[in-house]
Amino acid sequence: MIFFGDSITQAGVSPTGYITKVGEMLKSKGQDSEYELIGAGIGGNKVYDLYLRLEDDVLAKKPDVVFIYVGINDVWHKASSGTGTDPDKYVNFYKALIKKLKAQKLLIYERYKGFKLSQEGRKVALQIIRKHRLWEYFLVEKLHFGWDEVHEIAEELEHISSKKLIDRLDEFLDFPKRIRMGIPSQTVREGSH
Repeated sequence: MIFFGDSITQAGVSPTGYITKVGEMLKSKGQDSEYELIGAGIGGNKVYDLYLRLEDDVLAKKPDVVFIYVGINDVWHKASSGTGTDPDKYVNFYKALIKKLKAQKLLIYERYKGFKLSQEGRKVALQIIRKHRLWEYFLVEKLHFGWDEVHEIAEELEHISSKKLIDRLDEFLDFPKRIRMGIPSQTVREGSH
């Protein structure tokens, strides 16, 4: 797995960074030998910097999964000093990144239909949706938040990577049949459609 981006990604390999935490979680489950986690973040990078380093820092390593975090510097530098990226250029560079990832079979794209997740990508997305919806449900049903209050909190909580915690949360909530937005909990639980 390669984490590709700017200073947020670069900080991910620090002792308390999210990439380090993912590695620690894998090690605690005895799975650290199954995954190689590579942080490829450089502070100050914008989308065109990622495009320029994609071949050497990502594709040459032939990853199974790539996480891209980019855009903060493009917007912030444009607003603060005028050196950021114009929106049309951002879109074009991002499309070029996606095209190269597609060529490596990390994404599926159908002309005029947009991007579509691969089967593995869909499974990961459904797992994130499951966590998000369970956290929303927990916050409303058990902590008595309003539905209008829980989305942002659930966005933070969905990134907790402990499968054991999410499974126990699901059990604690008595395996809700349907969770918000009409998504059957079992469907999301199994990562199927």
